[in-house]
Amino acid sequence: MTNEIMSSLLCEYIKEWRVQREENLDLNNQMFHRRYGLVIQLPNSWSYMNAIVRIMQGVEPGSQESEWPSISETGKILIIFPSTAMYRTLDKEIGEMSNLDYLSWQEIYTGMQMASNDVRYMQRTKIILGKAQLTLFLEPPPLPELIDQVRGLTGGCLIVLSRGNGDG
Repeated sequence: MTNEIMSSLLCEYIKEWRVQREENLDLNNQMFHRRYGLVIQLPNSWSYMNAIVRIMQGVEPGSQESEWPSISETGKILIIFPSTAMYRTLDKEIGEMSNLDYLSWQEIYTGMQMASNDVRYMQRTKIILGKAQLTLFLEPPPLPELIDQVRGLTGGCLIVLSRGNGDG
């Protein structure tokens, strides 16, 4: 049940994102994602992996076949992951897709810290985030400056999936 709810929520947001963005072109990326971005704080017991796989496959909730224009068919997708273990799980579950990129939040944060000496890392990050039509930021750390950097550099749809606290 949780997977269906999560899939439905994510699919609806992705469908409506473009309309919302076009109505708010006066906002820069960071302000837009602060006001209209989707940030979900999940209980630790909830899994979002099946919902992400369904989105990548373009399967609308409640359907066995792809019945809606999948974002995976129309543009670049970026998944910002929290750990090597999560990367391995994602790679295993999703498989190879030519339009899918991965980036660890540690790479972004290191680039931010090194920017005064070497801007190459942040230039690469800016290009990757700017080209992505959909960015999924999974379990970001409690570093507001990192989250703001991702918001500011993300040109497409941004969904942040965090883990909750205090739910056992």
